[in-house]
Amino acid sequence: MNERRQEWMVNTNDITIKLIITRIRIHFKTILVNIVLVAIVMSIIMLSVPDYFRSDKIVGYEEKTSTIIEGLHEIGRLQGYNLGNVQLNPDAIAPPHFEKLIRSNDFLARYLQIKVTLKDGQTMSYYDYLQQYPQQPWWDSFPKKVKKIFRRQSQSEKLIDPKKLTPEQEEIFELAKDHFVCTANTKIYKVTFSFFDQDPLVCSQMADSLCQAVNDFMTSYRKSKIKERLTFLEEQTSLAKKEYDQQLDTYIRYIDAHTANTRSSYVIHNNQMQLLVAQKELVWKAIKAERDLEKEKLDDRTSMFVTLQNVSIPIVPEGPQRGTNIIIAIFLTAISSTLYFIKDALIEQLK
Repeated sequence: MNERRQEWMVNTNDITIKLIITRIRIHFKTILVNIVLVAIVMSIIMLSVPDYFRSDKIVGYEEKTSTIIEGLHEIGRLQGYNLGNVQLNPDAIAPPHFEKLIRSNDFLARYLQIKVTLKDGQTMSYYDYLQQYPQQPWWDSFPKKVKKIFRRQSQSEKLIDPKKLTPEQEEIFELAKDHFVCTANTKIYKVTFSFFDQDPLVCSQMADSLCQAVNDFMTSYRKSKIKERLTFLEEQTSLAKKEYDQQLDTYIRYIDAHTANTRSSYVIHNNQMQLLVAQKELVWKAIKAERDLEKEKLDDRTSMFVTLQNVSIPIVPEGPQRGTNIIIAIFLTAISSTLYFIKDALIEQLK
């Protein structure tokens, strides 16, 4: 019984394979025509997409606060002084937020004014470059040309207000957002700034400028935080100094009033007051030291980034992957065409 069943299955499989091969032979020319047409159409489409290059700049960063500041902060806290929060990551804008930062209109309004030098030697702002030079596929450029014909030109087009962009400015901003990517690896404290453009020289310049723009923004942001904290620490330093002076004055007057007193109760009280004066002095000097450290940080011009891999002018285009896309399209066409012509035979065999 089993032998007959196996023999029937083998015969059925042979019939199915032979039928599929027969159908493919009958419709081979049609399948081949489909493949050729798809190859031609895909070639036209891929040739319409211009080459673009990629340039990367990889930097490292440090986000932990100084252990000295943490220690001084703890001394003040133990004595009842509220010196604010000192965390391992003091920045509200951390590297994982850089991607959203560089895509904000406020950031782009400044970033797009950066001057770039083209490979033909011309110099202009990147905003003007995006208006004039980048090539686009015909299906993208044609509608924009039609819109441009009917759009009224305004004298204020060059004045960029991040909160109120004109339609043309909004198009340029959206186009610019497609040209860069920022990825952060918080485990190894690494940030990668990637820039894409059709001009390899512009590509490398803007990748470096993107990193510098983020560094300048974060430096300005940190300095503004330091200034606020410095104002607060100045007040706390004055308060701690005042309390120290008052405690020292009380201690001196107590000693002057009890110069001839040798009782044990006096000695104990004297030691307690001396200890209290020392504590007030320690707190005052700790807050003062933290204030001085904040002042040094305010004057520090060290970059927050350390370059791990600098930018270079790309030579080989990053894309588009024309050959790969055409091969995938041909493969899918061959599979779909074959399945279309053999589907009836497969359905008949499954009945």
